[in-house]
Order: sequence, then C-alpha cells, then structure tokens
Amino acid sequence: MGRSLGEGRLCRIGTGKWRLDYRDAASRRHRVVIHAHTKAEAEKERRKLLAMRDSELAGAASEDLMGLRLSEAAAPYLRHLETHARPSSIRCAKGAIKRLQEWIGDRPVRAITKSVVIQYREDRIRGKGLKKPIAPTTVNLQTTLLNAALNYAVRLGLLARNPVDGLRPLPEPEDARVRKRRALRPDELHRFLDAVRASDDALPSIAIPQQPLWSWLATCGTRWSETTALRWREVDLEARRITLRAPTTKGRRSRRIPIPRNLLSLFKNLRKQHGVFYGRLIRDLDPVFLCEDGTPWERRADSVRLRVLRGHLRAAGVDHDPIDGRGRVDVHALRATAATELLRQGVAPVAVARITGHRNIRTLLKSYEDLDDSDLESALDRAFQTPEPRNRETLRGSA
Repeated sequence: MGRSLGEGRLCRIGTGKWRLDYRDAASRRHRVVIHAHTKAEAEKERRKLLAMRDSELAGAASEDLMGLRLSEAAAPYLRHLETHARPSSIRCAKGAIKRLQEWIGDRPVRAITKSVVIQYREDRIRGKGLKKPIAPTTVNLQTTLLNAALNYAVRLGLLARNPVDGLRPLPEPEDARVRKRRALRPDELHRFLDAVRASDDALPSIAIPQQPLWSWLATCGTRWSETTALRWREVDLEARRITLRAPTTKGRRSRRIPIPRNLLSLFKNLRKQHGVFYGRLIRDLDPVFLCEDGTPWERRADSVRLRVLRGHLRAAGVDHDPIDGRGRVDVHALRATAATELLRQGVAPVAVARITGHRNIRTLLKSYEDLDDSDLESALDRAFQTPEPRNRETLRGSA
C-alpha cells in the first residue's frame, strides 16, 4: 500500500535537519522537517510517518474490502489449488470450506472473528449438532485451510487483512493423533527384500518379477502414484536415469533420479521379462511396473498393494502393525525407510530432499526421518574418532 504512494524523498537541509516530502493516505503532498543528528535517525522517523500513513490507508481499505463474503474470498484459493494440488487434497479443502460455511454461514469476512472460529472449534469437538465429536486434528485442518484461503485473498488484494491470522491451533492429545509410520530398520529391510526375492523365485517363468518395484520404493522413496505411473520412455538405462513427469508428481514438478547400480540389472531384466510376457517389443508408453499377472499396478486397488506388502513383511518376520506404539508399516513407510537409510549413510539432507521430491527439508526431517539412538551414537563416533594411544615401547622404538 505504502509502495503505491511512494516512500517519499528525504534530504538534508542543514545541521541536524532533514526535509521529508511524501504523500498521505489521500494522496495529498506533505513536507515536514525532521530533527535528527544522523541519517539513520531521520530514516527511522520517516518509517514511523509512513507506517502511520499505511495504517490509515489499510483502515480505509478495510471498509471497502472486508465486506467480501466467505464464499467469494475462498473461491480464488480453491481455484489455485486445482492448478497444482492432487484431487484428494482439492476435495479435502472444498469439504472443509463447505463445512465452515454451513456452520458460520456465508457472512461477510468482517464478521468472521477469532471468537467465531474458536466457538466453531468448541462446537465441533463437543459434537454439537453432529452424530459424534470431531477430533482436534480434523478441526485444526479445517481452520488451517480457512486461514490459507483468507491469506491468499489478502495476497490477491481482495481483502485488506486476514481476521483470523495468528489464531493458534488446538493442542492434539496423544490418543487423538494418527499413529506415525515407521521406517524399517536395516536388518528388517534386508529381510524384507530377501522375502521379495524368494517370492519371485517361486513364480512361474513367464510371471512378472516384483523385486524391482519393492527395491525401488525402499531405495529411492518415490511415492506410490509416481512409481506406478512410470513408463519405459522415462527410464534411461544407458544414462541410469529415471524421469518423473510433472503431471504424475505431487508438487507438479518433474525430477530426475539416478538408478542405483545395484538396481540397474533388475531394471534390465524386468524390461526383458516384459518383452517375453507381451510377446513383442516394449513400447515407450508401456508401464514399467506390473503385477505378477501383467496387470498395471496403477489399476489395482489400494487394498491389493497393502495385502501384497503385508505378505512380504510376514515372510520377513516384520510386524507391520505393532502394539508397542513403534508405528505401522505400510507402502508409504517405504518412503520413510529410503529417506532414513540415505541419511543413515551420510547423504546430505539437500540431496535426499531432491531424490524424494520434498521442496522443504524441514518436512523431510520432520515426517520421514526415523533415526534411532544407535544411529546418533554411530554418527558421533565417526565424527569424533580419536587415534589409539601409542604404548611406551612403541614410542621408545621410534625414538
């Protein structure tokens, strides 16, 4: 706001005197004299005057813009999500905004205060007017989406301010939190991959091996949707590169991932096996990962992949849903396994984030890193290794 009216012009007119020419909120010109010993002090006074001007301007804008209704303020944000978010995220956002509108009503934004949102949260948690109470995590998600929609409207200039900005989320008790996934430990990972290999050995010669799929997921940590959407045109075996196309990724940004050397032979054999299964040359648009019977994995239900994974985990002696609170193991947990193993091997978090496709390293370290105490001890031992002390006999001999 202040930028449109300019920052004014400050110049020295004498010892300890400075002249400021600027425009007020009504765009009227003003000239004031600032008494200051240094230019830094004069700049400080100028910032104070312009801040007062901008506050006045914001107040005038509030009268004009805060009359926008909630549906009108949220619509641009929902359209923005449709350009890059996944369909499930878009449905979640639309459902949250709809439930807020049903309770609050399609009132002007100026009427949506923090106290209104606080009352909404209390009613949801108590289950007022509902069949059952809503968990604090769900309520926090709804109010977070409301806050994001109003902030987006502010950035577009549709609103002068966000009336619920700064509202802190509800505390989430342990029993209300979704149980965290856990990464497989190194010994569990080896047993899991051995179980997958043994399962492939028992398949008929024409069946599609599954070791490349599960090894890739546990090694490079790509998302299931990204992995099953791969086509052979995106796999460069000569350059050892796999390219994930932007439409198939969560962030709608393409990325290239090197194929580890220990998986390169698996991909080469998989391509040959596809040719045997199809009875023809492999085409560029053929899917890379197929089920044992040749059905593309992307066409199978989520329950099928979970059932297959649990079968391999049972064969490896890994409890996929322990009761001791360690966290469950599902397909997405292999993503955490890959990230944790890369960090355990000393790979820089920036490189791990590029492989897994995280824009924010904090998200990677918060949600996917699962290092335990032994990993921390090993890291410290490697970082601060001390040489073995030499005994006196050795010292005398060297002298």
